[in-house]
Amino acid sequence: MNAPKEKIQFIAGARCIGILLVVLGHSYPFNVSIPAFWEQVRSFLYLFHMPLFIFISGYLVTKNTRPAGTYIARRATRLLIPYFALSLIAFVPKVMVQQFLNDSAEFSVAYLIKSELIPRQNVWGHFWYLPAIFLLGCLGVILTKPFQKNKWIQPAALIVSLAMLYLPTATDWLGLEDIRKNAFYFILGMVFADTKAEWILRSPFWLLALPAAVFLFQLPVGIFSGCAIACLMIGFILCICTLADITVLPVLKNIELNSFSIFLLSWPAQAVTEVLLNKLLHLPVAVTMVCMFTAGLVVPLICRKLVLAVDRRIPLGWLKIALGM
Repeated sequence: MNAPKEKIQFIAGARCIGILLVVLGHSYPFNVSIPAFWEQVRSFLYLFHMPLFIFISGYLVTKNTRPAGTYIARRATRLLIPYFALSLIAFVPKVMVQQFLNDSAEFSVAYLIKSELIPRQNVWGHFWYLPAIFLLGCLGVILTKPFQKNKWIQPAALIVSLAMLYLPTATDWLGLEDIRKNAFYFILGMVFADTKAEWILRSPFWLLALPAAVFLFQLPVGIFSGCAIACLMIGFILCICTLADITVLPVLKNIELNSFSIFLLSWPAQAVTEVLLNKLLHLPVAVTMVCMFTAGLVVPLICRKLVLAVDRRIPLGWLKIALGM
C-alpha cells in the first residue's frame, strides 16, 4: 500500500535534510582548533540529526505490509550486509592511516571481531546506526499490530522508552546502548504514524520550534533538554517539509534518493579529503571543512554512477547491496 503523496513529500524532504546534516556533522577535521561557533553548531546538530532518521524509520515501519519474517529478512540484507562488508573492506586501510585520525585500531582478528560486535568501535563509527535501526525495526514490526489493536500500548511504550533514555549506561555490545538512547524517537515515529497526526505539521507554530530549540541549547544542560531539543527540531524539519516540497529541486531529489549510499560512503570520502588537505597540505580549517562536505556528497554519487554503469555490463549483485544500492 502506497502512502499518500503528502506523507511521501515530508518524509522525503526530511530524509534529504537529515543526510545533509549528517554530512555536515562529519565535516570537521580531527585534532585541530575549530572556531567556537562551529563547535556549537556541531554539538547542536548531534542532538537531533540521528533522532530524525530514527523517527522516520519508526514512522515507515507502520506502513509495512509484508509478513514480519519477510520484512526482517529484507532489512537484514539492506542494513547488515553493508555493515559487515564495508567494515571488513575498510579495516586494513583504517589501521594504516589511524595516525592521521582521532582513533586507534589494532591489526588483529580479536580487535576486528570486537569492532563488529561493538558498533561504536567499528571501523566507521557512524555505522552504529545500521545494527541499531535493524534491531529497532524488528521491535517495530512486532509492535505494529498491538499498537493498532490496543491504543493504551502506545502511551505505555512511549513512557517506557522515555524512561530508558535516562537510565544508567548499560553496554555498547550489539549497539544496545544506542538502542536504549534512541528507542523513544522510533516509538514516537510509530505513534505519530498510527494516530495519523500529520495534520499537526501544518501549523505554522512549528516554525517557532527552531528558536525554542536554540534557546534551550543555550541554557545549562538539564536532564530533559537534549530530548526536548531533538523533538522540537524533528517537528520543525517535518513542518518545513510539509509546507514546501524541497525535493522538487533536482539536486535535492537526487540526494534524497541516494541518501543511504551517501550515509555509507560519505565518511570514507571525507576522511581521505581531511588527510590530504588538512594533515598533509595543511590548508585552512574552513577550506578543509567545505571540501569535506562537498566530497561527502559528491563522491558517493559518483561511486554509485560508476557501479551502476559497470553493472550494466557485469552484474555486481552483492556489491550493489553492500554499497546501499
